[in-house]
Amino acid sequence: MTEQPAVDARITRTRQVVIEAMHRIFEEEGASGLTHQRVALKAGVGRATVYRHWPTTLDLLVDTLRDIDQTIMQPGDEPFDEWLRNQLTHAAVELALPTSRQFIALMIAEADNHTVIADLGAELIERTYRVMEGMIDQAVERGELDRKLDQADVVARTLGPIIYRTAMQRLDVTPGFIDEIVDSVARR
Repeated sequence: MTEQPAVDARITRTRQVVIEAMHRIFEEEGASGLTHQRVALKAGVGRATVYRHWPTTLDLLVDTLRDIDQTIMQPGDEPFDEWLRNQLTHAAVELALPTSRQFIALMIAEADNHTVIADLGAELIERTYRVMEGMIDQAVERGELDRKLDQADVVARTLGPIIYRTAMQRLDVTPGFIDEIVDSVARR
């Protein structure tokens, strides 16, 4: 059995400081601010240190996105309409954050140019579909939905308006707005 070499605590701390700097820059300036020089300056480390761990600007960007990336919806065991309302309320708060807005904008702008970014987006969507499919199956089994709905359509019809409202219109998502979305899906 081969033992893994211990990671130097200084390297771990330095990486953490740099990653935090990457997040702050991404939130404040978006992807265009993620340069080796800006990250090094914000983190208080040498530019060579940043290059050593992240050789390209795309590496900086991808690590930032991977760290930000979260599953939008989590499974639950409450009734479908209540679960969906709770998930959309949480998503509305999360998607209104500057980092989330930057994440969405970048995914839209760069997915066609960089396979690794497209893959991150596809993974996020796939995880969201799996959660939605499981919740739809539960709702059908419990008689809360008349029939099996297509998870891709439900995700588009529920998260789509939330993303548009928060990222494009930059407006608050009201409980009434969420109720209308839930009612359009749960009354099928």
